[in-house]
Amino acid sequence: MYLGTILLVVIAIASSVEAGECEYGKVEAWARTLNEHGEWGEWRNATVHETLKVHEPFQVKVKVTTKVECSVSLWLSRSGTISAYEVIEGPSSGIGMDHAIFEDGKVNWSNTYQWTIRPTGNWTNGVAALNIRTQFHVPYDNKFVDFTIIAAYIESEEWEDNINDGGENNGGSGGGGMPGFGGLLTITGILSAGMIVNIFRRNSGIKNG
Repeated sequence: MYLGTILLVVIAIASSVEAGECEYGKVEAWARTLNEHGEWGEWRNATVHETLKVHEPFQVKVKVTTKVECSVSLWLSRSGTISAYEVIEGPSSGIGMDHAIFEDGKVNWSNTYQWTIRPTGNWTNGVAALNIRTQFHVPYDNKFVDFTIIAAYIESEEWEDNINDGGENNGGSGGGGMPGFGGLLTITGILSAGMIVNIFRRNSGIKNG
């Protein structure tokens, strides 16, 4: 009971932040989801509140700007120990400090990063927060900027893939599918069919001989 209350308070506090800033740099973030037509909606400033199904993809975008010459590291982070989200595509392959991105920034250096992510199904019928954590490092000092990009209520229902991105990168399929796997199955099917035809011809040649 108390733990749940604390988690809700933490999410509420983090959700009130649209961008983070310190004396060494600034971090901004946005998120967007699919609309009813299966197309990507407009980017919305963090923190975004949304309802998602299991394996329903969404995208997040993070812009980091430095004010001084410094080293920058950033990574997506989760609240708690449950892996509620997974990365489908992006500049890092996972969520957590082990998947941090490292940069060396000059004064007024800026870069933007984008991920496609989806709920794993490990956490449903509740709110799961996806956060961005950025570290600005100068000699003998570090400053951190942390806030929630999206706090989504994840339904237990499985998402059905009806994505229509009009040629944009959709970052993968839904419903537990593997991104880019359909083309591989098609190629495999063609090769298998060719092998069967060759075997049939070879056996026919043996019989006729």
